[in-house]
Amino acid sequence: MRLPSSVREWYCNEDAIGLLTRYSNQDWPVPLREFSVKSWKTHHLLTFKKENQGVCYWAIDLDGSHDPPVYVDVDSNGAEWTLHAPTFTAYVYACI
Repeated sequence: MRLPSSVREWYCNEDAIGLLTRYSNQDWPVPLREFSVKSWKTHHLLTFKKENQGVCYWAIDLDGSHDPPVYVDVDSNGAEWTLHAPTFTAYVYACI
């Protein structure tokens, strides 16, 4: 699997996980080796962060764009995802 360029560029930063952890309200970034793709409707979502109590999950939509949208699943166990940010870059910017 090839990550979208904005996501790949972010994770090339040696402190990417640390920054997302520090500014995440105790929600935990998923380590790269644990990335997994989930299918939902016509989307292929790559989960990159999970809420500290396991209620929310954040994922990028592998839609082929270089800066994909971010979706969040709130306590639906993957049944319902909601658009959270128009791009991964906007999501990271808002977090930090």
